[in-house]
Amino acid sequence: MQKALRRAADQLRLLGKPAGILATSPEDARRYRDWGYQFVAAGVDLGLLVKAADRLSEQMA
Repeated sequence: MQKALRRAADQLRLLGKPAGILATSPEDARRYRDWGYQFVAAGVDLGLLVKAADRLSEQMA
């Protein structure tokens, strides 16, 4: 899968098209950026919402 993602970024760059991808971790986001993806969505809405709710819960405890 990783090889295919890297190849996709390369092919899009050759076509002059922007490449974008969803990363579920900071490590993935950095890797995709290094591979040439121009825009990287980091995290997913539900995960960000859960983390924010957990922080709020800890602050209120």
